[in-house]
Amino acid sequence: MLERLHLDPFNLCSVFFSLSVLVNKTAEPGATVILPCRAPSSTNIIVVEWSRPELGTEYVFMFRDRRSVPENQHPSFQNRVDLNDRQMKDGDVSMILKNVTSNDTGKYECRVDEGRTNRWKRANLNTESISIIYLDVHQSGESWCSYFLVVAVTVNYLTSDVVDETL
Repeated sequence: MLERLHLDPFNLCSVFFSLSVLVNKTAEPGATVILPCRAPSSTNIIVVEWSRPELGTEYVFMFRDRRSVPENQHPSFQNRVDLNDRQMKDGDVSMILKNVTSNDTGKYECRVDEGRTNRWKRANLNTESISIIYLDVHQSGESWCSYFLVVAVTVNYLTSDVVDETL
Protein backbone atom coordinates (compact mmCIF):
# COMPACT_ATOMS: atom_id res chain seq x y z
CA MET A 1 0.00 0.00 0.00
CA LEU A 2 1.39 3.42 -0.95
CA GLU A 3 1.62 6.08 1.70
CA ARG A 4 0.91 9.64 0.81
CA LEU A 5 4.02 11.83 0.61
CA HIS A 6 3.70 14.96 2.72
CA LEU A 7 5.94 17.91 1.80
CA ASP A 8 6.27 20.69 4.28
CA PRO A 9 6.61 23.98 2.32
CA PHE A 10 9.06 25.45 4.86
CA ASN A 11 11.43 22.47 4.64
CA LEU A 12 11.21 22.48 0.87
CA CYS A 13 12.17 26.16 0.78
CA SER A 14 15.10 25.69 3.14
CA VAL A 15 16.41 22.86 0.97
CA PHE A 16 16.03 25.03 -2.12
CA PHE A 17 17.84 28.01 -0.63
CA SER A 18 20.73 25.99 0.79
CA LEU A 19 21.80 24.79 -2.67
CA SER A 20 25.03 26.32 -3.93
CA VAL A 21 26.06 27.05 -7.48
CA LEU A 22 29.24 25.15 -8.40
CA VAL A 23 31.53 26.68 -11.03
CA ASN A 24 34.95 25.69 -12.41
CA LYS A 25 37.14 28.52 -13.75
CA THR A 26 40.59 28.43 -15.30
CA ALA A 27 43.03 31.28 -15.72
CA GLU A 28 46.62 31.91 -16.72
CA PRO A 29 49.08 33.48 -14.25
CA GLY A 30 48.87 37.27 -14.26
CA ALA A 31 45.28 37.34 -15.53
CA THR A 32 42.29 39.05 -13.93
CA VAL A 33 39.32 36.76 -13.29
CA ILE A 34 35.74 37.33 -12.19
CA LEU A 35 34.42 34.72 -9.76
CA PRO A 36 30.63 34.75 -10.24
CA CYS A 37 28.13 34.98 -7.40
CA ARG A 38 24.55 36.19 -7.28
CA ALA A 39 22.57 36.75 -4.09
CA PRO A 40 19.03 35.30 -3.98
CA SER A 41 17.72 38.83 -3.58
CA SER A 42 19.34 42.22 -3.95
CA THR A 43 17.09 44.19 -1.64
CA ASN A 44 19.12 44.42 1.55
CA ILE A 45 22.62 42.96 1.22
CA ILE A 46 24.52 43.98 4.35
CA VAL A 47 27.63 41.77 4.10
CA VAL A 48 29.36 39.94 1.25
CA GLU A 49 32.13 37.52 2.14
CA TRP A 50 34.45 35.57 -0.13
CA SER A 51 36.49 32.90 1.64
CA ARG A 52 38.70 29.87 1.12
CA PRO A 53 38.32 26.96 3.57
CA GLU A 54 42.07 26.68 4.24
CA LEU A 55 42.34 30.31 5.40
CA GLY A 56 40.49 29.67 8.68
CA THR A 57 39.20 32.95 10.12
CA GLU A 58 40.95 35.07 7.51
CA TYR A 59 38.97 35.76 4.37
CA VAL A 60 39.65 36.61 0.76
CA PHE A 61 37.35 39.65 0.65
CA MET A 62 34.64 41.20 2.81
CA PHE A 63 32.31 44.03 1.83
CA ARG A 64 30.15 45.46 4.63
CA ASP A 65 28.03 48.59 4.75
CA ARG A 66 28.99 49.49 1.17
CA ARG A 67 32.79 49.34 1.67
CA SER A 68 35.56 46.75 1.80
CA VAL A 69 36.77 45.58 5.21
CA PRO A 70 40.56 45.05 5.41
CA GLU A 71 40.61 43.56 8.94
CA ASN A 72 41.19 39.76 8.88
CA GLN A 73 41.78 39.75 5.13
CA HIS A 74 44.48 37.27 4.15
CA PRO A 75 47.59 39.28 3.13
CA SER A 76 47.95 37.53 -0.23
CA PHE A 77 44.64 39.02 -1.40
CA GLN A 78 45.19 42.62 -0.27
CA ASN A 79 44.91 45.12 -3.15
CA ARG A 80 43.96 42.33 -5.59
CA VAL A 81 40.23 41.83 -4.94
CA ASP A 82 37.03 43.86 -5.22
CA LEU A 83 33.39 43.43 -6.09
CA ASN A 84 32.67 43.39 -9.79
CA ASP A 85 29.77 45.79 -9.10
CA ARG A 86 29.88 47.72 -5.81
CA GLN A 87 26.23 48.69 -6.33
CA MET A 88 25.38 44.95 -6.31
CA LYS A 89 22.72 45.47 -8.99
CA ASP A 90 20.41 42.48 -9.35
CA GLY A 91 22.23 40.76 -6.47
CA ASP A 92 25.54 40.58 -8.38
CA VAL A 93 28.23 40.05 -5.73
CA SER A 94 30.82 38.57 -8.09
CA MET A 95 34.44 39.16 -7.10
CA ILE A 96 37.30 40.42 -9.27
CA LEU A 97 40.66 38.76 -8.53
CA LYS A 98 43.64 40.48 -10.17
CA ASN A 99 47.09 39.16 -11.08
CA VAL A 100 46.32 35.52 -10.28
CA THR A 101 49.10 33.08 -9.43
CA SER A 102 49.24 29.31 -8.99
CA ASN A 103 48.83 29.97 -5.24
CA ASP A 104 45.30 31.21 -6.02
CA THR A 105 44.29 27.76 -7.28
CA GLY A 106 41.58 26.26 -5.09
CA LYS A 107 38.05 26.52 -3.77
CA TYR A 108 36.35 29.89 -3.20
CA GLU A 109 33.04 30.33 -1.37
CA CYS A 110 30.68 33.30 -1.59
CA ARG A 111 28.28 34.15 1.25
CA VAL A 112 25.94 37.05 1.89
CA ASP A 113 23.98 38.34 4.86
CA GLU A 114 20.85 40.23 3.95
CA GLY A 115 20.41 41.86 7.32
CA ARG A 116 18.09 39.30 8.86
CA THR A 117 20.56 38.39 11.60
CA ASN A 118 23.71 39.58 13.31
CA ARG A 119 25.72 36.60 12.08
CA TRP A 120 28.54 38.71 10.66
CA LYS A 121 29.86 39.42 14.19
CA ARG A 122 32.62 36.83 13.83
CA ALA A 123 35.26 37.04 11.12
CA ASN A 124 33.37 34.69 8.82
CA LEU A 125 29.65 34.56 8.08
CA ASN A 126 27.71 31.58 9.42
CA THR A 127 25.52 31.42 6.34
CA GLU A 128 25.44 28.77 3.62
CA SER A 129 27.62 29.34 0.56
CA ILE A 130 25.55 30.58 -2.36
CA SER A 131 28.35 30.04 -4.83
CA ILE A 132 31.37 27.73 -4.78
CA ILE A 133 34.04 28.26 -7.41
CA TYR A 134 37.06 26.09 -8.08
CA LEU A 135 39.78 28.22 -9.68
CA ASP A 136 42.62 26.50 -11.54
CA VAL A 137 45.55 28.79 -12.41
CA HIS A 138 48.08 27.37 -14.88
CA GLN A 139 49.91 28.24 -18.09
CA SER A 140 47.97 27.80 -21.30
CA GLY A 141 48.15 24.20 -22.51
CA GLU A 142 49.47 23.06 -19.14
CA SER A 143 47.36 20.53 -17.31
CA TRP A 144 47.63 17.10 -15.73
CA CYS A 145 46.57 15.67 -19.08
CA SER A 146 49.61 17.27 -20.77
CA TYR A 147 51.91 15.82 -18.14
CA PHE A 148 50.32 12.39 -18.51
CA LEU A 149 50.81 12.50 -22.27
CA VAL A 150 54.50 13.43 -21.93
CA VAL A 151 55.08 10.65 -19.39
CA ALA A 152 53.23 8.08 -21.53
CA VAL A 153 55.17 8.99 -24.68
CA THR A 154 58.49 8.97 -22.78
CA VAL A 155 57.81 5.56 -21.21
CA ASN A 156 56.73 4.17 -24.57
CA TYR A 157 59.88 5.55 -26.25
CA LEU A 158 62.23 4.22 -23.57
CA THR A 159 60.69 0.74 -23.57
CA SER A 160 60.44 0.39 -27.36
CA ASP A 161 64.18 -0.33 -27.73
CA VAL A 162 64.30 -2.95 -25.01
CA VAL A 163 65.16 -6.36 -26.44
CA ASP A 164 64.11 -9.50 -24.65
CA GLU A 165 67.17 -11.75 -24.58
CA THR A 166 65.75 -14.52 -22.43
CA LEU A 167 65.30 -16.92 -25.37
